[in-house]
Amino acid sequence: MFTNNTILKKIKDNKITFILFLALFIIGLFTFKDYGVSTDEQMQKEHLLQNYYEYVKLFENITHTKNNSIKNAYEYKKLNMEGINSYIYKYYGVGIQFPLILIEQITNFKLDISIYYYIRHLYTFIIYFISIIYFYLMLNRYILKNQKYSILGTMFLVLSPRIYGDSFYNIKDLVFMSLCIINCYYCLKLLNTNRDNIKDIIKLSLITALTINSRIIGGFIIFLFFIMKFLINTKDIRKVLLSFIKIIIFTYGFYFIMTPAMWYSPFTYIIDSIGFFYNYEDPYSHIVNLCYYLGKWIYSNELPWHYVPVWIFVTTPIVYMIFFLIGNIKNINDIIKRRINLNIMFLNIILFVILLFFIIFKPTLYGGWRHLYFLYPLIIVDSILGVKFLLDKCLKIRKLIIFIIIINCFVLIIWMIKNHPYQYNYFDLTFKDYYVNNFENDYWKLSYTEALKYILKKDKRDKIKVRSNHNLCCDRILEQKDRKRVYLNAPNIDFSSKDNDYYDYIIGFHIDSKDYSELYYKEINGVRLYTIYKHKK
Repeated sequence: MFTNNTILKKIKDNKITFILFLALFIIGLFTFKDYGVSTDEQMQKEHLLQNYYEYVKLFENITHTKNNSIKNAYEYKKLNMEGINSYIYKYYGVGIQFPLILIEQITNFKLDISIYYYIRHLYTFIIYFISIIYFYLMLNRYILKNQKYSILGTMFLVLSPRIYGDSFYNIKDLVFMSLCIINCYYCLKLLNTNRDNIKDIIKLSLITALTINSRIIGGFIIFLFFIMKFLINTKDIRKVLLSFIKIIIFTYGFYFIMTPAMWYSPFTYIIDSIGFFYNYEDPYSHIVNLCYYLGKWIYSNELPWHYVPVWIFVTTPIVYMIFFLIGNIKNINDIIKRRINLNIMFLNIILFVILLFFIIFKPTLYGGWRHLYFLYPLIIVDSILGVKFLLDKCLKIRKLIIFIIIINCFVLIIWMIKNHPYQYNYFDLTFKDYYVNNFENDYWKLSYTEALKYILKKDKRDKIKVRSNHNLCCDRILEQKDRKRVYLNAPNIDFSSKDNDYYDYIIGFHIDSKDYSELYYKEINGVRLYTIYKHKK
């Protein structure tokens, strides 16, 4: 989508790089069907349809025709017919997802829902894959300027289990991370040139609009770019201002086009979005989420200052974190000695300013630190800088460092293969005895899809009644014949009532009922993802 022939040609020119990227893509093609479906994916699909409906209405008003095919959409009955301005989730941008709704439009919205979710997972992975290419190019052109270290840094990012696992289904946090990588690449490209190339300005403006549309905090990247561009070009302020005006106009134009809710309030929408997400509570239920952290349930708007740093530390491979600390010691030393690399500074300001903001002001978070996954590639940048520093300066232990890196990569590959498709539940093995009962796991309950498949395999009846705690969309990716066999529901049940007899199976955690017995459970490194309970009748 954002790649071009020049980029692809340069990757092909290096056989090792090309083989690694090709291997990653092939692995993705063969495994994207293995991941479950979360309730959040269903909600994103509804947001997308609501936004698309605005374009449909606009087209109908212009052409005086009717798009009757949209009524075939599974979520059509949930549409707010008054328009997106009255839609309670109007601040959720879905610009990057529009190709998915166009696929449905082409099929008159008659695409089987399981096929749709497979396409959605593949699409999410492709965006991630493209961003990995850009990450390599960013390292090689602007940060390390060394192909071997750039390949190694890219491998560090790919061999990050939580990030890799989310790259198949998390169309919010991981896609936002991918957009931020590409955004940073084009910012660095323009920071390192004095030419006012209109093509690069349009590319930067488009990716910036997509980034801000995906998450409003993405605007910090372009804001920092403006500041640094001024500092670098103090002798030619007029030229810089002209360039900025072009970027602002193009970015605003792209953002306006892809954000229908902004059509109703073009000047206040962004400010309202910031307020909406800073103190977030579900606009439908008005419930503030709970986070399980350090063995306690805490409201997501009352998290302690150390919530983000601890989550990052325990879910990132410890070797990466050690190199990250060394890389930052090196960066601080360079600043003291005034050997400042502006490209590295640009990325580190993004990383540490946003981290400090979340530590000090503690805006609403939940689901681990997934909202900040977009900072993870910047952590990897500092990590690979630490590797380069050690290998360049510590010649006596160079072989030991290389051995540690090889063993670390090998261990991560084995873990990711062994625990596929649950890489998103990774905790560093160093903290195994600590994280088992102290941190939240499988926040979206994607593993429940596997639980349903297990039930369907063992139970051949035509109608099976299943209660699924916390995930009513885990059947979406099943084949149509299997979906028809499952009656899925999850009301709040009093286990002392006769309604308890209604379910053949319950998928959840601990169920305190004499009517059900444990049938099967799934664990990852001692952490139980789900338990299937069967009625004793």
